[in-house]
Formats: sequence, structure tokens, C-alpha cells
Amino acid sequence: MPYRLPMRWSDLDQLNHVNNVVYLSYAAEARAALVEDGVLDGDLEPVSISIDFARPMLLSSRTVVVEQELDGDVLTQLITQESDPSAGPGPRGERVVYASIATRLGARSDLGAPQVDGSMAPFRGRRGDVGPSGRVDPVRVFEYFQESRIIWMSQGGRTRQLGHVVVANLEVEYGLPVPWRREPWEMVVAVAKFGTKSVTLACEWRDGPTVLARNSAVLVAFDIETQKARSLTDAERIYLEGLGPA
Repeated sequence: MPYRLPMRWSDLDQLNHVNNVVYLSYAAEARAALVEDGVLDGDLEPVSISIDFARPMLLSSRTVVVEQELDGDVLTQLITQESDPSAGPGPRGERVVYASIATRLGARSDLGAPQVDGSMAPFRGRRGDVGPSGRVDPVRVFEYFQESRIIWMSQGGRTRQLGHVVVANLEVEYGLPVPWRREPWEMVVAVAKFGTKSVTLACEWRDGPTVLARNSAVLVAFDIETQKARSLTDAERIYLEGLGPA
């Protein structure tokens, strides 16, 4: 069940890679096509989404291809491109997977008590974040978490001691659907754990004591010149430890 769509300049981030959230937009469009074709029940909603980033995708005239497989209540989507026999990181004609997305579909429920003990900041949505259902679109929730992580990593007026990082994995668990409102919600971010080359951040989108969605993000230290992962420096660890619990 492949779905094809063109890439746009606006899909890129500051590293000239396709922005992390854009992969979710590709997947959401492909998932909507399955509903239109009668393959998926339109009443089912994403209960959780997990995405693994395999390699950066650069701007290209080649068509983005979303390969899809439905197994019970889990939709697996591979973000690929039409093969280019004259170029690319693999042998001629080899399919390259840039990201893998697993979406569990069903009816959303309450996520229970808050679990993240970290820095809290107000976060206001926009009217454009609301989908046709009148509720905040699931892809926009990924944007909320991304925005909150960036703000958190640059908070407090401190001199930033963090070099380039790329996202290796994102997981979002959704609570009950959320309508747009003018008043801000809250975002809570904290360090969950460190690896040799990575840091895992935990984040919750809250309305007071109610958890609206929960996010885990694995960030990998990245050498922009070699385009490879690198070890976190001591200065980076100390900086991140100073921002929130570990």
C-alpha cells in the first residue's frame, strides 16, 4: 500500500535535512489515504506513535514513498524515496529507508498521573493546530514537544554548552483528545538518562494535573562535518544536568 508525495523546500531544517516532524506529516497524509480508500476505520485515532530515524533525508526531486502495512491495530510505515539509479548512499537502485513509524490505533484514554519531574513552562497553541475534528492534530503534538525541547535546551539565559544533536527516536503516547483553547497549557521537560553518545529527554504536555500527552526523545550528539554520531562532552553533560533531573 505505497503512497507517493512530493518533497518541498519548507520540509527542511537548519541542517538541510527533512525536519523530524515532517516525517510524521508524510505518514499522516498516507494514513488519511488509507481511510479514504476504506482500508482504515476513520473513527480510529492514534493512541501512540513511535518513530525511528535511520538516516537524514536531503532535498531531492525524487518522490517520497510511504510504504504501509497494517497488522491488527498497528500501522507500520517506512519513509523511503523512489530509487535513483545514478546516485544515493546505497548500490544502484537499492531502496533506502529514512524513517520507520509505528502507529497504534484505537480509542484514547486517560494517561493517569504525571510522571515527569522537571522544568515547567507555559505553552500556547494556535488555531491552525486544530484538525477537521476540532481537536489538536496529533502531528501538531509532535511539534509542541519539539518546540518545548528546543526552548528547554536554551533556557535560563545560560551560555549554551550543547553542540549539534539529532533525534534518533521519538515516542508519543496520547491521552484524551484536546480541543484548541486560547489559554496556555504547560510543558514539563527533564533529562531521563544519559548514554555515551545520547541523552533521553522525557516531556509531558499538561493541563494542570491532567497529562494530555507524554513524549520520550532520544537525542544523539552529531558531528556536522563528518555527518556521524559523536560522544557527548563533559561540558554538555554538565549543562544538561543543570537543566533538569536525570
